[in-house]
Amino acid sequence: MSRSSFALSQRAHTEMFAARILEQIPSSLLVINQQERVVAANRNFYQKSRRTAETTLGRTLDQVFPKVLITYTQLAGKVRALLHDGQPHEGGKLTYRAPGLPQRIYYYRLIPLQGDDGAPYVLLFMDDITAQEQFQAEARQVEQRLARVVECANDLVISLDPGGQIVTWNHAAECVCGISAVQAHGRTLTAMCDDASRLALAHLLAGCAADPRSQDAVRHAEASLLTADGRCVPIAWSCSPMHDEAGRVVGIVALGRDLTERRRMEAQLIQSAKMASLGVMAGGVAHELRNPLGIISACVQLLDEASDDPVLRSECAERIYTATRRAAQIIENLLTFASPQYEQMAAVELGQVLDAALLLLRHRLLAQQINLTISAAPDLPLVLGNTALLQQVFVNLVLNACEAMPDGGALTLALDHSGVGQVRVRVIDSGCGIAPEHLARVFDPFFTTRPIGKGIGLGLSLCYSIVQQHHGVLTVESQVGQGSSFTLLLPATLRDRDA
Repeated sequence: MSRSSFALSQRAHTEMFAARILEQIPSSLLVINQQERVVAANRNFYQKSRRTAETTLGRTLDQVFPKVLITYTQLAGKVRALLHDGQPHEGGKLTYRAPGLPQRIYYYRLIPLQGDDGAPYVLLFMDDITAQEQFQAEARQVEQRLARVVECANDLVISLDPGGQIVTWNHAAECVCGISAVQAHGRTLTAMCDDASRLALAHLLAGCAADPRSQDAVRHAEASLLTADGRCVPIAWSCSPMHDEAGRVVGIVALGRDLTERRRMEAQLIQSAKMASLGVMAGGVAHELRNPLGIISACVQLLDEASDDPVLRSECAERIYTATRRAAQIIENLLTFASPQYEQMAAVELGQVLDAALLLLRHRLLAQQINLTISAAPDLPLVLGNTALLQQVFVNLVLNACEAMPDGGALTLALDHSGVGQVRVRVIDSGCGIAPEHLARVFDPFFTTRPIGKGIGLGLSLCYSIVQQHHGVLTVESQVGQGSSFTLLLPATLRDRDA
């Protein structure tokens, strides 16, 4: 075989191989000549368009495609411009329905070619993107539905970047705070909280952003948001991190529930429970007042009978003053205990709050022959709390212990450090104890094992709620026949003891 014959054979082989490749390309290809007629097409085009070579080759574009499509895409004009200037055209999307087939969506491009004779040609490259378009449409529907769910949610739904800055802010957040999404965007969530709860929320968000093991962790805290008009709205937060494919934290989702209505109902329940406790303590308070009144009455009689004795007069005056102060203290504690409170927080000393509660319960303890032991570690830090609400907790816990020891027993109240920046109070009784099947429900509202008319089951649940409001923890341990131990942990405040 001559060299020229071999070259022709190789060229024919290469052209046949290239033709087979074009036939296997999963895209539709059309070659258009200078007369704007189709001179070549691949198998994919024939299959997708339900056309044949006889009805395609040598035809113009408006004879191959519907005229309305050619008009809408201005395809003929683009082909003509490319044949003239030779510049490729990115094209765009077109929708084409072949006879007897469902509608398909294509992305087309126009690519300049040059034939062996130097004549210009145009390659019309059409990629079937129907599946991708359907997937994107479904994805957009899901995104829109999720967006509507977030916007219609009654709870606050806020997304943050890893630094705690607000990215999205839903309609519920706008309604609660009176701050629009545009105004909230870019601000830190902690900066929008009140001073008392800002540190707790900042610690929670930092934990979400920094802990690589928190893939599925949800962290909880209570922090009040400041509204546009300066009010504080209590919010229960549930925060969880968002991760990318590599496990890196790329954001935080914060769900918030407005606790305003719940706090109002809790305040009503607390007040009702206070009135019930006052009924229980009424006899003891009356007895406590009779003692100083009896002393005053006796001293007045002595003064009336021996008014000339200066020593007796001085001693009677001192006793009358002491008894009056004691009676006034009992009445003041009683009024403080009974009056409604509105969550005023201040640095308080738990030992003094406990003493005020015991002053109202002293006669009850004596009448039931309960041996009281109090131990307090020196230099206990102060806690940030509401004196009246904390007094309510101690009164309910002591009354609960009294109910567990109807025939007398031992009650121990211990105050000390927990070692983690908290003050710990333990209320330990030697009473009947709590059955294991009831132990998990003792803090549930309206749960009680007492007979009808002896209690409504709100005391311990209100204690639990009040302790939560103070960002503390209340737990219980008990054994039947050996007594119960309630442990209260409250975070210490950094304020100076003398402040």
